Amino acid sequence: MADLRFVLSSIQAAADPSKLVAAAVQSVLRATDEGQTHVLAVGKASMAMAVAAAEGIGDTIGHVAITVVPEHAAEASRSLPKADVWPCDHPFATLRNLAAARAVGEFVASLAPRDHLLVLLSGGASAHLTWPMQGVSLENVVDISRALMTSGASIREINCVRKHVELLKGGRLAAMCRCKATVLVLSDVVGDPLDIIGSGPFAADQLSFSDAMAVVEKFGLRQSHPAITRCLEAGLSGERPETIKPMDPRLARVTHRVIGSNHLIINAAAECAAKLGLREGGRRINWEGSASELGDLMAREALSADATLPAFWIAGGEPVVNVGEVKRGSRGGPSQELALAAAIRGEGRTDWALMAYSTDGIDGPTTAAGAMVDGGTCERMRNAGVDPMLALKTHDSHAALGSSGDLLLTGASGTNLNHVAVLVRYPTG
Repeated sequence: MADLRFVLSSIQAAADPSKLVAAAVQSVLRATDEGQTHVLAVGKASMAMAVAAAEGIGDTIGHVAITVVPEHAAEASRSLPKADVWPCDHPFATLRNLAAARAVGEFVASLAPRDHLLVLLSGGASAHLTWPMQGVSLENVVDISRALMTSGASIREINCVRKHVELLKGGRLAAMCRCKATVLVLSDVVGDPLDIIGSGPFAADQLSFSDAMAVVEKFGLRQSHPAITRCLEAGLSGERPETIKPMDPRLARVTHRVIGSNHLIINAAAECAAKLGLREGGRRINWEGSASELGDLMAREALSADATLPAFWIAGGEPVVNVGEVKRGSRGGPSQELALAAAIRGEGRTDWALMAYSTDGIDGPTTAAGAMVDGGTCERMRNAGVDPMLALKTHDSHAALGSSGDLLLTGASGTNLNHVAVLVRYPTG
């Protein structure tokens, strides 16, 4: 597994939010020649991004507002003593998220037309900026978000609904801003769509209340979530304003720049593997389907390929766990489920290993970032009294991989550029 650990290090270095912001902020400042630059940082990478931006801007920096996960709040206050720091929870919003969202809205609306706003946007911003519309409670938003996630809805579908029942998403925050804004984006969404990342608080939205209602109906949630349904129906009848659409003049003040994405880390991983003497056997990008299907597919392709030279296969994107038969207490995330499926497909083979990594360091509702598995993983599970196939069927990958000692524990990375998986195959004999 030594090669995979080198690859992991290259991924982590490429995804470092501080370096990505530092490289971008000077060009932003050169393009800004009037007013004062204020900073708004939201999402999982907010603290590292805000610190790097503050260092780059220097003494001329204006007000700083930042949302962070609760465990980073004290550190953020020490690192940014002049900032307003708002602790928030993820993936489901709490009352402190609501307080943070309201404060962010007030901050953005307070800026003067001659000012400049530097927005640092990263994965997790959707939860951090949760401010429901009138008639919709925080509990309503959390319930529909959880229901969509467990139903296998895509991030596009989930954020489509969020944008149409909340006050800051879908370009609405941009509409509140009277000054020029530059948005530096760390993308956690396949294809880097600005209207989906963080639910597009500063971006034009091409979706409508009709699209949001279609998502609710697709997953059979209309009757079970009446407050959400009533809000969407009010929008359909014109009683609530739509999200901000392309060509809206208020968006002319906003410039977006994606400074980090899943493509960035895939390329970094591939370059590292090549330097280790591995040839590329295959690559999949922008994966949004089943995590277990991707793990099985990678293992099947790699283990059936010619093995005269060491090789690697790589995949990235937003694999999902399609919840079916789940036993009580089951836990796991997409990277762990991907790894478990690959381990089952490659059981007994001694010529391969796979790493599946969630770049935020927190895969699903677990403390693991993913897993590193090989042909002996399933045997180790069985020796520990765990049935690998049952664990995959019931989506209990975390416990299964823990029993085999194959969990990847990195701690929270402070950023999120989606998932990446790398499989290495070596010649035998």
